Amino acid sequence: MSAHDGGVKWQVAVNAITVGEISDADYAGIQRSVFFDVRVYGAQLLNFANVGWWLTNHLFTGIPLVAFWAAFSCFVFAPDTFASAMTVLQQLTPAQAVAAFPTLVNLFFITAIMTIGIRIAMGGYFGFIDRFDQACNDRIRRALNCAAYGEISLFHFGGGTISDHLTPASPQ
Repeated sequence: MSAHDGGVKWQVAVNAITVGEISDADYAGIQRSVFFDVRVYGAQLLNFANVGWWLTNHLFTGIPLVAFWAAFSCFVFAPDTFASAMTVLQQLTPAQAVAAFPTLVNLFFITAIMTIGIRIAMGGYFGFIDRFDQACNDRIRRALNCAAYGEISLFHFGGGTISDHLTPASPQ
């Protein structure tokens, strides 16, 4: 954490535009401060809860839609099968319903996975945000007095490759 001025310097780019330079010690200090900040853990926990809410919300709207369109398709393309299925459902006894419960749970999970896959394919996302990276990026921008918001990239040129600075020296 305590490096002299001749240490590794990182070039910082926001949205592919170089905005400044930060020392490795300052960058490590920023990462350490974020790691020990309780507020970041709280924000990440709330984000996990939000992802759960998103998933639950889309399952409770997606599964009935899939069930409706499956029943409608069966009604249109196989009316005899649909009529016999409705007759079986009308004559269902409580014992048969309990025996069919594991099958219904399996169908629920298959439909849930299919619904989530369709939502992701249509451009939906779970809403997960890495609050630790976001906090590091905010503090890097603050350290550089950069008002621009966007994707932050750190890179290093000169004095060998960055892997020379990250890997321990091999014993001679």
